[in-house]
Amino acid sequence: MALVQAFVGERSAGERFDQWLARRGGPRGVDDLISHLDRFDTEEYFVDDDETGPFSVPVGDSERM
Repeated sequence: MALVQAFVGERSAGERFDQWLARRGGPRGVDDLISHLDRFDTEEYFVDDDETGPFSVPVGDSERM
């Protein structure tokens, strides 16, 4: 949503998204707007559907390194 809001708020009249993105510095130029999307560091992201506890992967003896 932040990316869309920035595009709408910053673009020049008639400017396409690709033009705006290039003017803003390409994909790296919008890092500040979307960097929060690559963080999965809380347990709330790792819960199986219909489970109440945190996500876990059962690993058998032959799968251990």
